[in-house]
Amino acid sequence: MSNLLRDMERFRQAVLFVTRQEVTLENQRLQVFYFNSSRQFKEFVGKDHIAGIYTDTWEGPLIFAKANVGSLSDGGVTFHEYVHHLMRQRGQSTYPKWFSEGFAEFLASARLTKDGVWIGEVPKWRLYAFSGKGAGSRPLPLREILKPDTENYSPLYANSYYAGAWLLTHYLQFGAGYAGKSYDQETSNYFHALKNGEDPLKAFEEHYGKSLDEMQAELNRYARGQLRSRKVTIPEYQEGIQTRKLSNNERNFLLGEKAWTLDNGELAEEYLNKADKKSAGWQENYALLAEIKLRTGDEPAAARMADITKSAKIEDYRTAANLALYYAGKLHAKKKASEWDDILYRGAVQNAKAAIEMNPAHLPGYRALWIAQQLNGERLEAFKTMMAAYQREPGNLFLNTKLGFYLESIDRADLARPFLENVVAWSHSGEQRSRAKKILDSLEAEASPYDSEEEAGEKKSG
Repeated sequence: MSNLLRDMERFRQAVLFVTRQEVTLENQRLQVFYFNSSRQFKEFVGKDHIAGIYTDTWEGPLIFAKANVGSLSDGGVTFHEYVHHLMRQRGQSTYPKWFSEGFAEFLASARLTKDGVWIGEVPKWRLYAFSGKGAGSRPLPLREILKPDTENYSPLYANSYYAGAWLLTHYLQFGAGYAGKSYDQETSNYFHALKNGEDPLKAFEEHYGKSLDEMQAELNRYARGQLRSRKVTIPEYQEGIQTRKLSNNERNFLLGEKAWTLDNGELAEEYLNKADKKSAGWQENYALLAEIKLRTGDEPAAARMADITKSAKIEDYRTAANLALYYAGKLHAKKKASEWDDILYRGAVQNAKAAIEMNPAHLPGYRALWIAQQLNGERLEAFKTMMAAYQREPGNLFLNTKLGFYLESIDRADLARPFLENVVAWSHSGEQRSRAKKILDSLEAEASPYDSEEEAGEKKSG
C-alpha cells in the first residue's frame, strides 16, 4: 500500500510540473482502497481482470486497486482519471473535450523509474488504434476530434477518438521541435474563442493559421515519426506515511459505504450489519443502513435503524448526513403520494444543517438539505444550498450535474451554462453529455424569459 501511495504522489508532482503549477496540498482528499484479496476486489467492482478503477462520488474521487498487478499506470484508467481530478481542482477553465481527454491520456501513460517520471509515451491501451488493422484501428481525423459525434457510443469510436485526442495533444505539447515553433499561444487563443461560442472548425483554422487539411498532414507525418517522451526528474518519495489501524466498526462502515457508492446494496448491508453497538462508531453504520433499507423498499427495517440511531446523541457528521437523507427519502415518498409531513421535513433539515456545521466540506449534508428544500418548494433556497456546496467542491462532477439539470428544470438554463459545460467536458456518461449538450445548444437559439435569480424561486419545476 505504501508503494502505491508513493507512486501516486510522484505522479501528482510530475503532473503539476508539466502544468506549471505549485506543488501544494489538495483541497479534496482522494480515497484509495487497496485490496490484498482478489475475491474482495471483485465483490466491489464486479470484475477481476483489471488493475483498478477510479470513480467520482459525492465525497470526492475514489480509487479501488488490488495487489500484485503491476503499476497503477498499466491500465491507464487510474492515472487518466486522476489527471481529470487534479485539473478540476487546480484549473479555472473548462477545456474542449478533445484536450481534456487528450491531455489526460498524454499524462496517464507516464512511466515511473527510480529517479524520474517519463511523460509522453504512447499509451499501451491505445496501440490498437494505431495499428491500421481494422475498424477503429486509426485515430479519428482532426475534423472529428474537434467536432465529435456525441451520439456515437461505440467502444471502437471512443478508442479512435481518445487516440486522436492524444496525438493532437502530444503534438501541441511536444511537437515544437518538429513543427519549428510552439503552438502555446495559438492554443490559448483557440480555447478563448471556443469560450466565446465560436465554431470549433472555423476557429481552429483562424487561430492556428492553417487549414484543417494542412494540420492533418502535419499530424500524419508526426505520427509516422519517432514520438518522443521526456523525463521529469522526480525522486522517489521518502516522506513518512501516517498509518492507523481502524476499529471493526470503522472498517465495516467504510467498506459498506463504498459498496453503496457502487450501487451494491447487498454487499453494503453485509458489512454494515456487522456493527457492534457496544463499541464506538456504531451509529454511522446504523444511519447508513436506515437510508439503504429505505431505498431498497424495506421501510419497517429502515425505521428501526433510524430509531436506534436517534437513541443516542449524534456527534458524527456522517451519521447526521445519512439520517438527513433518510428523512428526505421518506419525505419524497410522501410528496409523491400528494402528502406532506412537517416532522420528516424538520428531521431532514435539522440533521442536514448539523452535518454541515460539523463538517462544512462534506457534500451529502448539503445534498439532503437541498432535497428537502426542493420538496418544500423552496427553490431559491435550494439553489443557494447547492451553490454553498459548489463553493466547497467546484470540481465535483455529481454536483455540477445536479446544478445544471436543476436550473434547467426551473427554466433557468441561462444560469446553468458553466455547470453543463463541465458535464459535457467531464462526464463519461453519453446520456448525460447528450442531455447537457442539447440544453447548451438551445441557449444559442433562445434567451431565458427570466432576468433575476429571485424569479427562479417563483417558477415551479416540471
